[in-house]
Amino acid sequence: VVALTIDETGMAMTADDKLKVAEKIYQRAVGQHGLRPQDLLFDPLTFTIGSGDATLFDAGIQTLDGIRKIKQQWPEVSTVLGVSNISFGLQPAVRKLINSVFLHEAVEAGLDAAIVDAAKIMPLAQISEEDRNFCLDLIYDRDRDEDQSPLMRLIEHFADHGQEEEQEQEGADTTPEEEIRQ
Repeated sequence: VVALTIDETGMAMTADDKLKVAEKIYQRAVGQHGLRPQDLLFDPLTFTIGSGDATLFDAGIQTLDGIRKIKQQWPEVSTVLGVSNISFGLQPAVRKLINSVFLHEAVEAGLDAAIVDAAKIMPLAQISEEDRNFCLDLIYDRDRDEDQSPLMRLIEHFADHGQEEEQEQEGADTTPEEEIRQ
């Protein structure tokens, strides 16, 4: 059973709230309805960190901490997450990088299953250390200062990334087989 961390007040925003909602679901599912803990897949849900909404700057941290707390509380349950929700609002090329780095961080935090478009995820080893650091700064809301947020630094860093990729694709004479591979 996939159990979303939503209750009568809405989607849980903080790691502590994600755990509290999971506790209610766990007690009802296991205590009242007789499901086994291993029958549960908790989805702590994530919000976008790409919108510029100040209330969501720590959404990546809260989601990763929510996964950790759920797994610490009940090691026998599983966790699942729609990974790409973290990057809504950003250009596709940047989303691919953020999603890939975030997926790695979520697995490190204890994520058992992910809902992803495999074509929009890349191996961490293929992402430069510099690009990874920009992504991690945004995910963990690091290096925030008065002049520029991690989101604005990331947007500036990747400003030409998507355009270069589009130009490469437009200018290439490719066979149908190559287009399918891409």
